[in-house]
Amino acid sequence: MQTIIAILCGVLLVGFIVFAFRQGMKVTPSRSENGTNNDIKQLTRDN
Repeated sequence: MQTIIAILCGVLLVGFIVFAFRQGMKVTPSRSENGTNNDIKQLTRDN
């Protein structure tokens, strides 16, 4: 019984890591766009 629980927990952990990695890869392009937008906003504030 303990081995079954251990395998299930391992599968859930690996699945969560893969899911988080995929979500992180999706977010990176928008982060770079937001960074440029923030830079532009800061430049306009300085002016």
